[in-house]
Amino acid sequence: LSFSKSGMVPQSRATAALAGSGASTVINVPMLPVAVTETFDGQSAHDVVVPGSTAMVRLSANSLRRPDGSAPGGLVTAQVTPIAPANDVNVMPGNYLAAAEGGSAPMESFGALDASFTDADGTPLNLAAGTSATVRIAPSSRSGTLPPSVPLFFYNTTTGLWVQEGSATLQGTAPNQYYEGTVTHFTTWNADQ
Repeated sequence: LSFSKSGMVPQSRATAALAGSGASTVINVPMLPVAVTETFDGQSAHDVVVPGSTAMVRLSANSLRRPDGSAPGGLVTAQVTPIAPANDVNVMPGNYLAAAEGGSAPMESFGALDASFTDADGTPLNLAAGTSATVRIAPSSRSGTLPPSVPLFFYNTTTGLWVQEGSATLQGTAPNQYYEGTVTHFTTWNADQ
């Protein structure tokens, strides 16, 4: 089940199908407000920085494209939000399950970041084939020690599972640390194991 609302970060939950006639289930799905919305020229390199956080997305010039591969029309609007599961485990999309050989496996998150982009017409944008962007994920953990490197996972709304793609390294000095990694598309990205 996927949920969206203007000004809020998209959210998703997986649930078992209900077999009985008239059967029901309750799913509480908290949604986060978008942390930063900003408009910029997509033909220029640009950093989308979240105020008061180490979270950021770094784009190279001309790296965003419409679904048909064409360049965006007009200015680009970015919406970027850090997700802190240590503060509230329910704000993370999905059920804390990652795709694994033969099914799924539980995961532990060290923070996540949702990033989405649209052009002046409201058309969703993503990275052009063969390009990448840098993401910085603000750490969020109840553990006293953060791993120096973790895999990056993106959330697949079709399967309801997190999919591993790439890795991120811990950088900066506490309390201004972040996990930095390279991504090839935009969605919700998660630094976890």
